[in-house]
Amino acid sequence: MINASINLTQINSNVSSYFVNNVSIPFKSKFSWFYYKKYTIISNVVEGQKPNYLNSLTLVLHISNDRNFDWFRNSLKNWEGPISVGIYMSDNKIISLETECIICVLKNHIKDRKMFLFILFLKINLIFQMIK
Repeated sequence: MINASINLTQINSNVSSYFVNNVSIPFKSKFSWFYYKKYTIISNVVEGQKPNYLNSLTLVLHISNDRNFDWFRNSLKNWEGPISVGIYMSDNKIISLETECIICVLKNHIKDRKMFLFILFLKINLIFQMIK
């Protein structure tokens, strides 16, 4: 696993300045990325508290960023244990309008989950085509 900052040449010029100034800074400093086969995985884009894995069952979800996220919201509401989510990104730019939108959608759904649960055990990874 490689802890790294985002290569600024991989930022789409259409990304809002709010995202670059407020979201990408913690994104750059706290994420880690690694390569697996032909993919780049940005790990821990969202990471909650670590659960007691010996006494829990983790729900693992995979989705593409071009799908409707309503089922994701329902999964967050109906599952009280840890959740790990892998989101395949169709855009190969790490910081793009698509990435910005996905992170905003996820944050909105996570806010709703906090109302239903006392502790948030959630981990979200973004999966891109190989970025070199």
